[in-house]
Amino acid sequence: MKFAVQTGGPAERIGLDPAYRLIADIGFDAVDANVDHLLSYGDIMHKRIPDIFLGSDRDVVEAFRPWGEAAKKYGLENYQAHAPFPSLVYDPDDPAYNDLLLEILRKRS
Repeated sequence: MKFAVQTGGPAERIGLDPAYRLIADIGFDAVDANVDHLLSYGDIMHKRIPDIFLGSDRDVVEAFRPWGEAAKKYGLENYQAHAPFPSLVYDPDDPAYNDLLLEILRKRS
């Protein structure tokens, strides 16, 4: 059994690398990478999508590389990651917006 803790709170307060170090030092085996903290409910509902989610597949992988590097550096596993929520927003005036949200989900999974 692996014990994991979320990265969102610590990463937002002290930075990604120090958060992973702290999580490892405390004795956790894995992290639940809170990618959902980068794209909030309000952002989704108001169509404010951060650039980190809008690049090519290669761009997105590169943007999230620090999560993988921090995990490897401190002997942790990125065991779970929360997708942005909601993942479906009905807007009859902008039906393509759901396609964009689904593409974002595909890229980060």
